[in-house]
Amino acid sequence: MPSVTVIVGRERISIPTLSSGSAPLVPAQQVLVELEGSSLPSEVLINDEPHPVVLTLDASRGHVLLDRYRSTGFHCVQLGAESYCFGTVDAKLQLDGILELLKVIGREGLSWGNQLMFSDGVAIRDVRIDYAWLRRAGRRVISACTDIAARPLTQQAATVYFGRATQGRLKRAETIAKLRADPRTLLEEHPRGVIQLGNKRFMPRRVCTERLSISADTPANRRATKLLLGTLHLLWSLKTDTDLPKRPRIWLKLVEDQVSSLLDNYPFNSLLRVCHRVANRPSGPELADQRYRETYELYDDLHNLLGWTPSQKVVDRFSYIGYSDEIYQAFVAVLLGAAFGTKATRPYLKGDLAAPSFSGSGWDIYYDTKPPTPGYISWRDYSSRPASLTPDYTIIDTVGGRGLLADAKYRGNAGGGRLPSTSLCECQVYMQHFGLKNFAVFYPGKDRFMAEVKGDGFTILEVSITPFAGVAEWVKAEVRPALETLLEPLKQA
Repeated sequence: MPSVTVIVGRERISIPTLSSGSAPLVPAQQVLVELEGSSLPSEVLINDEPHPVVLTLDASRGHVLLDRYRSTGFHCVQLGAESYCFGTVDAKLQLDGILELLKVIGREGLSWGNQLMFSDGVAIRDVRIDYAWLRRAGRRVISACTDIAARPLTQQAATVYFGRATQGRLKRAETIAKLRADPRTLLEEHPRGVIQLGNKRFMPRRVCTERLSISADTPANRRATKLLLGTLHLLWSLKTDTDLPKRPRIWLKLVEDQVSSLLDNYPFNSLLRVCHRVANRPSGPELADQRYRETYELYDDLHNLLGWTPSQKVVDRFSYIGYSDEIYQAFVAVLLGAAFGTKATRPYLKGDLAAPSFSGSGWDIYYDTKPPTPGYISWRDYSSRPASLTPDYTIIDTVGGRGLLADAKYRGNAGGGRLPSTSLCECQVYMQHFGLKNFAVFYPGKDRFMAEVKGDGFTILEVSITPFAGVAEWVKAEVRPALETLLEPLKQA
């Protein structure tokens, strides 16, 4: 059996298979993955991405160098039929801190039934999202599909039957192909046979004929079958989660039994092999028949709102690889939205939107997108090479016509917990680009810490936000007033 070892500095850590033990944790830095086995491949999948392997001459040992300085989370190495998992922790919030960020995001309403989507189209799956969807839609899935099973819509379909010619239209080309493949068993000698070989005549024992029959293979029934399969896979994924209490597990088992029973019965059991071939648009019955209209809406909900679209990569809830920055960015956005008394304008958090992600109470907060014009314009906008800078947050006082730009940096010095100077330089770029005097930056340093970097009329406010108990109240009571003092009048058209 192959083996996987992670080498960090002078330490060697043996990595167990995903099914045999918990994943060991190593520092988030340069790690060397060592593979041992017979006939190792020249490429291996790590987190579903191919990585070249430097092999020995006999291909019994190989190495992959990974830069994991900014990758807090779990990493999965796929070697043969086995998966090997290890985790990396950093010098900032570490893995437990990242999980705490996600808990805060969940408490604020962005994970209990809604999706956390990042600017590159990636969506992080959360067990609470899956469970909330099943609680909301599970019974509807079962009810609609039960009604369909009782009286499924069917259609006439032409099927090719291979047997004795009793009825139906002869399919000449298909019959000849069958005879050529096996003439000895499919032909019998007959004085008036239609096939002559030398001085003898033969008659086919069986022929291909086309017959009309009643079939349940319709686009609407295929989609209903695929909906049941998707629901069942979601149930299976939750069964392995150790965070679910006993009562939800019992409920999930009951739903699983009902869904499995439906899939074992007509018409769904006859469509399991073809149900993946469905169109994006609804068919006629899915517009006219209430049962199929229901299954179409549930299918669309399951495969789109949960992030299962072809344009989005779904990241497992235990695979926060490379997304520490984005998770922290979302964490701060949720706290700011709550501190300013705003509500999320969409059931997901996603960047690069023209409209604010949080709005209400005289405030708009834009998330990870270009600030709105004409309030924020730059000379580069009218140059031969325009730039499109996207600060993480644009806070707008819609009543007073003032605003503030801010950024989140998942960084911090190991010593005093202050923001690195390089991050302050990045803040200066925003200030120069938009012609601003003030800017705010958030980072995970010490708890309840703020400091101003001031000089010559310019101010950068450093705000350290970590997921400590009562962080939402602290941001509302202490951070919001400090941010309001930095608001500047918006530019007029």
